[in-house]
Amino acid sequence: MYLLDTSAIIEILNATESGAEILLELGDSFVAISPFTRYEYLYNFKGKRLDEEKRILRNLPVLDFTSECVDKAIEVYQDLKSKGKMINESDIYISALCILNGLTLVTLDSHFERIGGLPVKLFKFRT
Repeated sequence: MYLLDTSAIIEILNATESGAEILLELGDSFVAISPFTRYEYLYNFKGKRLDEEKRILRNLPVLDFTSECVDKAIEVYQDLKSKGKMINESDIYISALCILNGLTLVTLDSHFERIGGLPVKLFKFRT
């Protein structure tokens, strides 16, 4: 069971070598995204293009960010801050969602490996 980060979605949709590797890894597994990933992917599109991109994502479940997720995100934030290894807040939220739902995060961003208890499947950027 996997949660896709924005970097993974972009690679898949751009049909890169990394995207192909990600699709092989996912196979027939359950795959979802976070509301933050949906936002990060869509916010630069406008008009008809935005509608097209929304249609592309429509079959990916978007997990709810609950009060429990907020509490886990606070734990992750405090841990990273105490170690001087901060990452951006939306990635903290994505991490909390993964941890609480028992999902592996699929990403091309290595900074997620700083988070204890977060299963990460890290891919490398390829053309």
